[in-house]
Amino acid sequence: MLEPRPLAEDLYHYKEHYQDMFHELEIIRAVPGEPTAHFRLVSRLPSRRTVEVLLSESAFHVQKDSQEESTLRDAKFESFEQLLSSLDGAEVFGTRLCDLVSQRLREDAGDAKSEADDADL
Repeated sequence: MLEPRPLAEDLYHYKEHYQDMFHELEIIRAVPGEPTAHFRLVSRLPSRRTVEVLLSESAFHVQKDSQEESTLRDAKFESFEQLLSSLDGAEVFGTRLCDLVSQRLREDAGDAKSEADDADL
């Protein structure tokens, strides 16, 4: 049976690899071996909506939300992507994700063209 990854590692992974999806991710408490981790996530939108989240092995549980109306407080999500989508809205999240994928594909295509040009020399 596979051992679950430590939650602290997951948070550092999100912070590094999802950095274009949020304005800020502050790790408040993440101790290797503990069953929970606590972090603050700030939206990229001009509102800078901020949520504090308790991460456990089963869910992302929103503890605080800076937005009073349509609050996410007490909401639980199964994945980081669901949390991001709910924070900014599915359309904003989806558009940002597609833009990032398109940018990466253009970069990869440019790299491949450069390698092909170099091979012709």
